[in-house]
Amino acid sequence: MTTLRTNDDPSTADPPPRGLLLLAAAWVGLSLLVAFGTRPPLLATASTYAPAVRIALMTLLAGAIVGWPLLRLSGPSPRRPTARMLLDLLVVMGSVQVLLWPLRLTTPWTIERTTAIATAFLGWLLVAAAPTLWGIARTSASARAAAMGGLVLLLLSGLLVPIAAAMQPGRGDLSPFDDPIAARWQPFLGLFHLCQPAASGLGPSEWMTALVPVLLGTLLLSAVLLSRPRRPEGTPPPLLGGTPPR
Repeated sequence: MTTLRTNDDPSTADPPPRGLLLLAAAWVGLSLLVAFGTRPPLLATASTYAPAVRIALMTLLAGAIVGWPLLRLSGPSPRRPTARMLLDLLVVMGSVQVLLWPLRLTTPWTIERTTAIATAFLGWLLVAAAPTLWGIARTSASARAAAMGGLVLLLLSGLLVPIAAAMQPGRGDLSPFDDPIAARWQPFLGLFHLCQPAASGLGPSEWMTALVPVLLGTLLLSAVLLSRPRRPEGTPPPLLGGTPPR
């Protein structure tokens, strides 16, 4: 069985996620550049900026729930996987807030709608964190490959959920992007559903779109934490492809 290498020195703590912070800042800048371009629109209104705002948030969501987990699963195993995961969540969620809240300057969003979008981001981050933590807490490369496969399926569900929703009988002309049920279980549909260029308050259906991922992510992450094997106090983590420390 293929194994992965980690730090062989039990006295060395995990370094701060400086690389992740730098990459997150670069991804935020790239999201803005791809969405808004380098030239302002001829008529700068909320309606003209709405498509760019959606593209920016979709790009940011892809990096948060796919790019970050794949990066972490491709690196060395941390000595304290749970602590590393909490730090990563703080870095990624902080980067989301840096981009999200200033976008209110170009949209008619209320604080309530912006809060719902931030809540949905948090929920899907927790969903992505569950298989990521499961993968980095184990010594085998096959476990990490399985976690990566789950994350890729999460991304591909952006195609599968709308197709399944469109095949439901009695839908009429209802678009999958306007289906509130499908939006609750698919990250990109949910974000598209919440990023309406409207100044009105949120209804119960939109709040469900924001809160269902939080509930799902909390359940998945709790299940991973409860299923993790416990080591006796003071016992170093298993060596992943390394040699016993001298």
